[in-house]
Amino acid sequence: MPTDPETDGEFRGDEYIATPEELQIIDSAIASMEAGEIASAAEIEAAFAKFRQP
Repeated sequence: MPTDPETDGEFRGDEYIATPEELQIIDSAIASMEAGEIASAAEIEAAFAKFRQP
């Protein structure tokens, strides 16, 4: 299995330890969803398209 020195330190066994910044992003996303701010199908497709392999 390939390793990535930049992220390997964030893993402890099978458990992922989120950074404080990641936890803030998650909290913000949950608050947006609770406020009814949900992405449209087109917005979701555009987000996934950014990460697709050519």
